[in-house]
Amino acid sequence: MIKSTKILLFAVLVIYFSACDYVSSPYKNPNSGPVGVINNTTAVKASDSTSLKNVLVEDYTGITCGNCPYAADELDTLIKKYGNRIVPMAVNAGSFADPPLAPSYYNIDFTCPTGEDYNTFFGISSNPNGMVNRKGYPTQTQVQTYGNWDALVYSSIQNDTSFIKLNLNTTFDTVSRALSVTVTSKFLATLNSGKYNLVVLLTQDSIKAPQLKYGVGEIVNYQHRFALRDAINSDWGDTLVSNGAALNKTITKTYNYTIKSTYGAATSSNAPISCNTKQCYVVAYIYNATTYEVIQSLQLRIYNKP
Repeated sequence: MIKSTKILLFAVLVIYFSACDYVSSPYKNPNSGPVGVINNTTAVKASDSTSLKNVLVEDYTGITCGNCPYAADELDTLIKKYGNRIVPMAVNAGSFADPPLAPSYYNIDFTCPTGEDYNTFFGISSNPNGMVNRKGYPTQTQVQTYGNWDALVYSSIQNDTSFIKLNLNTTFDTVSRALSVTVTSKFLATLNSGKYNLVVLLTQDSIKAPQLKYGVGEIVNYQHRFALRDAINSDWGDTLVSNGAALNKTITKTYNYTIKSTYGAATSSNAPISCNTKQCYVVAYIYNATTYEVIQSLQLRIYNKP
């Protein structure tokens, strides 16, 4: 009897602890922290002499593009696979995103001037399309369908290092919505020439709004992830160096920005998109101002207070 009781108790304990396993969200940012100054770390720490090259993946999309959710699914897969080596950004631009859109429940403005500027400049003629570190410009090979993203990301993860180390710190006031972003760039090699620019952007994750998806139809509460909201400095950024840089040259820039309560324009059917700052990220990237290839990038959640 005692033996039977012990066996039964053991079985109950096994079921109990198995049922209580906690699985964290695959999208939880390990760099998140409380309100205040947040110190960034990369997914795998690099020494001061080398820096892993993160991969900026831009998904050009629109809420009436029925194939675009499949590209967004691919971007989510890349995040799960490669972690915070991926810097994601969804750019709503072009005919599938520009309001007014019919029917009225799609008539929501996800666009922003910065995204439209990139869409026009890089010639993103249809959706879904995207870019991986903007490699290939100006031959148009920088524009890639989502089926090619994984191979390009894998190649960069395996083979690329960056000669620039990038760090981000933010301070955010939840009352005034005032954001301060400090970006530190350190050159890990001597560059005899070349112009390099720094761009700092604001993105917002998990915005609930309608989305057309072929094979499914209208998804009323679709999660629009990592939507580009605005440029914190400017669309094409500030010049870091204009004619090369010395080894270990370190440049620190601080930007002050007030996060708006809404983004996008009001339409005849819908209000502008509310901006929940708990869902917001800072994205910073450095690019070669001649080739437009992104040399280094980083994403940092503003804060993670419940």
